[in-house]
Amino acid sequence: MADEKDAEITRKRGRLKKAVARTAPKIAEQLGGPLAGAAASTIARVIFGKDAMDEDEIAEVLEKATPEQLLALKRAENEFLIAVREAAVEEARIDAGDRASARERQARLKDWTPSLLGALIIAGFFVTL
Repeated sequence: MADEKDAEITRKRGRLKKAVARTAPKIAEQLGGPLAGAAASTIARVIFGKDAMDEDEIAEVLEKATPEQLLALKRAENEFLIAVREAAVEEARIDAGDRASARERQARLKDWTPSLLGALIIAGFFVTL
């Protein structure tokens, strides 16, 4: 049962991906990856004004899309790419802040545990040689 459902989802995504690829190739790339749901909802929002729609319905409309709909899809692709880049920048900012606070904590507390662990790992490496 799960295999049939997965096959159906793959079929729908493949059809949608082909329909989108002509106009918005970057969104089509995301349809096969972890951002598939976000990409599909972006397409549905732009074309239909709804956040959730069946992928077959979206593909059907895109196959017969008007130039205005295709232009809206292209704009949505640009907005989607901006949102993805903003998320990547935010993730990098959070990571940098995390490292900075860890370094600050280490300097403030003068904790000997990381130094001891490092020495033990290096000593263990040379003992195994």
